[in-house]
Amino acid sequence: MNEYRAFTIGDDGHITSSRAFVCESDEDATVWAKQLIDGHDIELWSGERFVTWLGKPSRTEQAREVVEEYANDLREIQKEFRRKLN
Repeated sequence: MNEYRAFTIGDDGHITSSRAFVCESDEDATVWAKQLIDGHDIELWSGERFVTWLGKPSRTEQAREVVEEYANDLREIQKEFRRKLN
């Protein structure tokens, strides 16, 4: 069994709270810590070892998703336009 601590990170980037718990593996601890996500990011640590970051997607990830959706929409429009031309 390993000891873990999940830190809730506020909008200002500072720790607002933390929860200590014990799990058998990093994977189990990650699943456990996911339940703490409530609109704020979570940093999961095991002692001094950083395990993972959980939470809302970064602005870069959000932008990438928007661009991918837009590109997919354009492809569909092009397919429809080509179909109408033929």
